[in-house]
Parts: sequence; C-alpha cells; structure tokens
Amino acid sequence: MNKIFPLFTVAAFAVMAAVTACDSTSGNGPSNGRTVGEFETKNCDGNFNSRFPVSEALLFQEDGSYKIEIKSQKLHCYSEGAHSEWEWSGDSLNLYTVNDGIPASCSVVCDLIFDVGEKEAAAKAFTFNNDPFKLVTEYSPEEKEQTSWFTISTCKDNSLDDGLTNSLYKPGLAQKTELEGNMYQITIPNVPGNCGMDPDQVSFTYDYKLDLVAKTMTLIIDLKDSSPQANCVCNFDMSFKGPYEFGKADYVSLLGTTYRFEGTVVDTTVADTTSRDTVKAPAFIPTEKTAGLTLMETNQYGIGKGECKENKSEYEKIHEEMDRDYELPTAYLISDGKRYQILFKDVEDYCDVQAEISMDFENNWIGISYSNDAIVSKCTCTYDHYFDIDPNIAPKIYDASFKGVEYDVVR
Repeated sequence: MNKIFPLFTVAAFAVMAAVTACDSTSGNGPSNGRTVGEFETKNCDGNFNSRFPVSEALLFQEDGSYKIEIKSQKLHCYSEGAHSEWEWSGDSLNLYTVNDGIPASCSVVCDLIFDVGEKEAAAKAFTFNNDPFKLVTEYSPEEKEQTSWFTISTCKDNSLDDGLTNSLYKPGLAQKTELEGNMYQITIPNVPGNCGMDPDQVSFTYDYKLDLVAKTMTLIIDLKDSSPQANCVCNFDMSFKGPYEFGKADYVSLLGTTYRFEGTVVDTTVADTTSRDTVKAPAFIPTEKTAGLTLMETNQYGIGKGECKENKSEYEKIHEEMDRDYELPTAYLISDGKRYQILFKDVEDYCDVQAEISMDFENNWIGISYSNDAIVSKCTCTYDHYFDIDPNIAPKIYDASFKGVEYDVVR
C-alpha cells in the first residue's frame, strides 16, 4: 500500500540533464550573412506529447537586455554548437535555431529564450524557423491558459457558515479532462492556499501510488510555491496538465488531501462470496500500532469524541501539509473483541455535531460522512473522532475517508 514508485518530474519545471542545447554557443559566425545570437532553454521534457501549439512569442526585458520567449518548441536532445541566427526581410524579423554538429536522433520539447537587440525588439512582424508568430509583451489569456502547466482560479472567500456544512464531510471530487496530444488536465476545486499565490511562481512534481489489492492508482502531486506570502488564506480551483498517465489515476492527492476523480468507477468486488450478514469477525489482536488505544463511548449516532483542542492556524496547516511525506495519514481500527471503532486523530471539526452517519463501503475502503441534516455548533476545535463500525465489515477495512481526506487504516 505504501510503496512509492519512481518520481517523475513535471515537464514544466525541470530541465533534462541530457539537453546540452542549454549550453548555447555563439559560434564563429555563419557565411549566410545572418546575425548570430545565443539562446537558453527551460522547462524541457522528453515526453513529446507535452508540446502545445503556440501562436505568440513573448518580448520582455531582463537585466537591461531584450529577450524573446517561444514556448513548447522541438529540439534535438544534444548537438554541438547550438545557437540562434536571425535575418531581416523588410520589416519582418526571421529567427532560427542552428546546430553546427550532427543532431541526435531523439528530441525534447523546451521553452526557448533568445537574446536580441533593440532593433529586433521593434520588429513589426516575426517568424521562427519560418513559422509566423505574434510578438507580444504579455500573453493573451487564451495562450497563457493553453501553455501553462499549472493554473488557478481567482481567489475565493474561504469563510464557512452553516450553509456550507454538508460539503465539508463528503469526499472531494476532482475533474479529469483529456486534451489534444494524448495529455490530460486535472482540476481540484476549492484548495486552500495563500492569497498571494502566483501561478507563474509555482512548480509541481508528481508520483504514483498503486494499490494492488483495490486495483486503484493515486496520482500524488507535490506543490512548491515561491510566491510572496500574504497574510491571508483563500480557496483556489487548481488545474494541472500532464501526460497520459494522469488519465489512468482513480484518485489524486494534493497537500495531504485525496480526491476521487468524478465519474471514476472503482472495482467493488470482495475477495469472498459470503454474504456480509454471515461474515464472522476474526479475533482482534492489537499490534504495537494500536497498543494502548481503547474504545470511546459514543452517542446515539455512533459518534465519540476526545478532548477539544485549539485549532491550528491556516498557515500552520498548509505548511505542515507541504512538509509532509507522500504517505497518507493514519487512522486506527480498534476493538475490545466485540465492538469495533475507527479512530481519526486530531481532526478539526465543529465542537459538537448531531447527525446520522453515512458509510460507503467498497472492497477494503470505507467513506464516512455526516447526513445532510447535520446540526452543528458555531465553534470549531480539533479532537479525536471515534466511529462505531459494523463488526461484519470492520476486519476488511484498510483504507478510509473522512472529511475529504484519505487514510491508511492500521490495526
């Protein structure tokens, strides 16, 4: 369950070591009368499916010099003497990439940045390798959306009221959309983040976690935000683009919360064909992971609670999740030999909840939520949650979900 497979770094934020085109050289000057220049590469990816069709080139200034950025361009993996050349055709600036040596048989996709002069920056028309581009000082929203690996919605108010109560306890859903080029975009709604988050200063990596028992795959996304931090938190809809493997995942995990993809059908067959009504629970033997944990008295709804503790600040919670390992948090299956409970430690919730419990059981997973007519208190605090579990299904449970968070269940 906890095996982590090799890390794949998202194309948008890693340069492949094999690409020596990054080591741009100016050469000795061509014989065709063109002007020789240098170029840099960034966001290189060996997955050719990551190439987006682009129509705009970005003109900007950096350290007093002019530069032109062209996204999502094909390059050979390595070659000697890689450099740029440009020439004029009337008012049109024509830019080229050139390899002096024999190019490699493999290719990568990179964003290219070219050094140009003041005259070139004033060009009225622009082509790159004979393809026309619109030279802009700011990408259009359509182009930015198309070529960005990571995008966010506008900052949403994160305040909570009783009208939003029910949504807090249902497992979150993410959306998955197939794009051109055998790629996928996933969108996770209402993710809490710092109000100062700038998508241009956020990078992400991804990994996969396979559950061979439940026949499911979880896509695990790790965010790294270098944006200036504001003194507030709000909710964003976060979107990520990636290769076709994204489309195979049944769940996506971000900042410690796991979301089920909307429309995902999970195999719910159980290992045996015996009716649940006649399944006899095996003798419960506590391990060192559950040693010392005892059952809690529950109310008429089967809910027990520990001591109310002070909530952590939003800042503390976000940074704890960012620093946390990829492995899911732990819940505990405990028993006295007759009754079973699942214990979720240190969960922030309303100080008091009066509600029926809804439990969805699939294979070795159980999802726990409150009913739609939940009556809640105005205050919130952090406390341990205990839920009574049917002894007929409790021994089969190895994964659980509560308040949109997925847990590994240990006994």
